[in-house]
Amino acid sequence: MDFKNDSIKIPRDEIYPILSYLKIDFHDNYCIITKNGLKAFIKKGVSSESTEKDGIMLVSEDKLFSIAENSTSDMLELTQVEDKIKIVSGRSKATTATDDLSKFPTNDEPTQLWQDIYIEALTALASGINFIVDEVPEKTQPQMANIYCKEKTIVGCNGAIAFYKPLHDDIPEMILRKEVAMAISTLPGCKFSQNSSYNFFKSESSMFAFSKSESPFFDLRQFGKIETDKPSFTINKDDLIRFNNTCINTSKSKLVTSKFNCLSPTVLQLIYEDPDSGLDELVASVDIKDGYGEFKYKPEVMNQLLKSIPSTMCVFYPGKNKYYITDESKSFVTLIMGSI
Repeated sequence: MDFKNDSIKIPRDEIYPILSYLKIDFHDNYCIITKNGLKAFIKKGVSSESTEKDGIMLVSEDKLFSIAENSTSDMLELTQVEDKIKIVSGRSKATTATDDLSKFPTNDEPTQLWQDIYIEALTALASGINFIVDEVPEKTQPQMANIYCKEKTIVGCNGAIAFYKPLHDDIPEMILRKEVAMAISTLPGCKFSQNSSYNFFKSESSMFAFSKSESPFFDLRQFGKIETDKPSFTINKDDLIRFNNTCINTSKSKLVTSKFNCLSPTVLQLIYEDPDSGLDELVASVDIKDGYGEFKYKPEVMNQLLKSIPSTMCVFYPGKNKYYITDESKSFVTLIMGSI
């Protein structure tokens, strides 16, 4: 079921039993299926046939999906008799209890005009989610757990690394928690609206709604402003990832650090020292272009950054206790803070 693939983006609220049901609002030749998790909900329109003009029923999400997944038929037949729902699909069938419709929460509706969010922005969100933490109490450090969208920019930062993406088209001002950004980043384009409580995203026949972040808007666009015009060096990121992997795999400590320094404009020396690893010293040299400078960093954090950006050839720009990492066209800017 297409609806199941979309509804996975909406986590179920396990506290209220009524939210284990889907609401199906059916008409002559279509129906609207709603899953509500309180903090988020989805409404999706699908084609259908009905013997009655209009009707609404609550159906167990688990039972409905179980029948659909184990049937060879593309059709589901739903019939309500008093407080029971009969589900039939091909040779599979089940009877399950329903519940009082009045208990099912009423869904909010958007109050503003719909605005386009293009695939470029959604693709950037897919990269940006790797630069924020999964969950931080919003009253302490909310800027580390959200992606901030404004005008033609998307920014995310977890305190150690940051991601900045300039866009060709405007994007609505939004504060997106990680699970929200993950959910909409896979859409093939969408439209955005909002009200005082929810952000709404409409894609094809589905409308997703997510409760708004309680965080204030933090303007983090300064992370995209590289401090110098002169790059430190250009490198194939795979070379640096391999060295960092060796450091991570041989270290007994999660706090291990490495450093690089440019021996010449064409050679970057990578150095890792960890007395607990059994190695006196691990040194490697890789080819670079136009090299100068040195920097101390955490290999695990550097790899998290490098694996999250689209470019293979990376250009490093020095900053104050940080390095900016981008591509030759500066189609994005990331940064990593140095280690003490």
